[in-house]
Amino acid sequence: MVAIHLIDLDHARNGRLETNPASIRRLRDQIATSGLINPITIRPTGKRFQLIAGLNRLEAFKLLQRAEIPAHVVTACDAEASTMRLTENLTRSDLSPVEEAAQLGDLVESAPGGVDHVAATIGRSVSWVLDRLEILDWDPDLQQAVHSKQISASAAKRLARITDPETRRNYIHQAATHGISARTAALWLQDSISLASPPSILSENLIPNGKVESSPTIFYACFFCGENHEMQNLRPVRLCPDCLSIVQNASRQEPEGENAHE
Repeated sequence: MVAIHLIDLDHARNGRLETNPASIRRLRDQIATSGLINPITIRPTGKRFQLIAGLNRLEAFKLLQRAEIPAHVVTACDAEASTMRLTENLTRSDLSPVEEAAQLGDLVESAPGGVDHVAATIGRSVSWVLDRLEILDWDPDLQQAVHSKQISASAAKRLARITDPETRRNYIHQAATHGISARTAALWLQDSISLASPPSILSENLIPNGKVESSPTIFYACFFCGENHEMQNLRPVRLCPDCLSIVQNASRQEPEGENAHE
């Protein structure tokens, strides 16, 4: 049993963006009824202790106004403490992908064996660890959307690869507001790549004998007026089915009165 007022939090390595008050209250009620099943884990720091694992349990004991809490006291360096913390949280499956990434980033920096060692230690594949570490480079608003479960990690991974910052921000906002599947995110990514690709340049240096044949002019009918135009003069327009129907209906209406053009 360890006095609660002697236990400090390692905020830099805690790995959580915030605590969940509702979860802590439920845990408080369970502890009040059945007691604490799994003690917290701490390590000595001089005359005090530092929490390694069990933040919610510690907060629940504080709500119960208990003076002491059952604890495992272990001797561990920063890397070992980070490994213990992350392993327990992954087992309990109560971290968001962003929180997992934060803990992994700290662990990879302090672990002597790098990514391979960390993956073997926590029982995950190297690709899984690298996927999580990639989250640390995402836009903050994309990280927050994933943490708050507005966007799935698989969909966010595709949005993060959109290179144009403004386009990426717009897609992130739409996804967080309306929801999005990984498949839709992949289509958005592909669409952004196609729009960003420069037009191909035909050079006679790339053609045997240096002969360039003139290509025929290609015409397409405008979707609304039906008139034929050269393809290079047409522009892509993104419309949902409802808006497309509205525009089509409006284009078919005959102007009425002298001010109809206004």
